[in-house]
Amino acid sequence: MGFDDVRGTGGTLLTRTTTGPRLDGPDADCRTAVGGRVVPVVETEDVGGTYGEFVADDELAAILYRPDPRVFGAAAEESAVPALQGGLRDRLAAVADVRAERALVAP
Repeated sequence: MGFDDVRGTGGTLLTRTTTGPRLDGPDADCRTAVGGRVVPVVETEDVGGTYGEFVADDELAAILYRPDPRVFGAAAEESAVPALQGGLRDRLAAVADVRAERALVAP
């Protein structure tokens, strides 16, 4: 399957390794809430080698896609992935807070 087929509709963490980084607590909860998945590059049909080259050439451990599916950020080391996921979690929470406030003041 191609990456777009495998990634689905939630946020996606594309990883260089088959195991990917482990997330706990709020970061894991956030991934679950947005329907996020961990997708190793080796498990996709990388047509043209685009994703594999991106990960290999830039020496990236992971690329985090937002649910919309734009790239949110990337991590050079697996140890940096929890902070990356935490940043997405914080931004999604901020958007939810703004929407809730707007709903309270809407006519």
